[in-house]
Amino acid sequence: MLKSPNGGFSLIETLVLVLSIIVGLSLFAVAADEGAVRYDIELERAEPVTGMVHTADDEPAGWADMFVLSPGGRLKIENGSVASYQRRNVVMAQTDDAGRFELPPFEAPNVRLLVLHAEGYADVHGEALEQVDRIQLTRWSRVAGRVMLGGEPVEGDSVHVHSADPPSSGMPGDAGAVAHMHWSGRGSTDAEGRFALDRVRAGEGSVGRWIQLGPQTYGATHTLRVQTEPDETVIVQIGGEGRPVVSRITLPEDADREVNWPQARGLITNRGKQPQPPLPEDWPTMDQTERQAWYQQWQQTEEGRAFVADQQRLARERRLFQFQLDSDGRFRVEDVPEGEYTLSVTLDEPSGSYSEPLGQAGRNFVIEPIEDDYTREPLDLGSVPLQSRQTPSREDE
Repeated sequence: MLKSPNGGFSLIETLVLVLSIIVGLSLFAVAADEGAVRYDIELERAEPVTGMVHTADDEPAGWADMFVLSPGGRLKIENGSVASYQRRNVVMAQTDDAGRFELPPFEAPNVRLLVLHAEGYADVHGEALEQVDRIQLTRWSRVAGRVMLGGEPVEGDSVHVHSADPPSSGMPGDAGAVAHMHWSGRGSTDAEGRFALDRVRAGEGSVGRWIQLGPQTYGATHTLRVQTEPDETVIVQIGGEGRPVVSRITLPEDADREVNWPQARGLITNRGKQPQPPLPEDWPTMDQTERQAWYQQWQQTEEGRAFVADQQRLARERRLFQFQLDSDGRFRVEDVPEGEYTLSVTLDEPSGSYSEPLGQAGRNFVIEPIEDDYTREPLDLGSVPLQSRQTPSREDE
């Protein structure tokens, strides 16, 4: 393609029979043997999006960061800000000292507008995008508390709170076309095990310890569900109840491959029967669009609403305890409270490749009610055998 200084262009040496040029909503077809063809395209200037951002106290929100997310885009917000490496992938602007802003034109409601400021945040999408001349921030929530393990406060422990957008529909595999945001906050405990996370999005989320699970892998453990409100503090205690759980994952007698146990993924989660919707008889023959339509319609029924409420209840009650195994396959998980649980350990290739798991080990167990809610006496699950597809070799006892 050759471009001229005045905005013209020409296409030469076309190697296809038909060349289509799409500009806006116009489609032009050019046959390969048609010779030189001239099209004049007149662009219309779109007006920028302007307005003002105000704090929850109706004060101008000066120097607030603004981000415009395209449909299907993703953004991570941690401790009330967006990492610099992500800013290259979104349209962004900043208000002036009086809270005024000017953004490139966008087509509502297909985008999502995020505003971040020391005094709060705004998440503008859908029909609300049609009136962005005045945006008012929601105050940050706060999560604070203490981490206790083994009856003692934990100093220097990393604490993580997070919440993510729900999927655009309840159908498996449907990510939807809307922009997606993942919100998190992270801090450390002091000498008394206390922590405070100050810039938390209001709503439902989870808080837990953030630990190393492998050479380059981290994750949450001892998680708790929290419901936060703007300008309010939720107080939690992580750990300090229940009892330790110990066990060892063992290899089959005919194992013939080596194992790097610390690379295995260990998880304890409370048990709860996951409800399933009553799928129609023609479900196997439906395409994805038809399945989504059926599910969205069924969700509006009394049965569907009860199903969604049950799913939400199970999500709120779910507890996660992730852990790393020692070099001999042993593990100890502190402070697991009373309840019914499932142990699951997955062993991958020693190289850490993304191939199928070599094997899995699992067991259901119960922690009975404990006097004074805590004991140092561990619950020993004994040896839990690895059920492998490709049996690895037994390490020396």
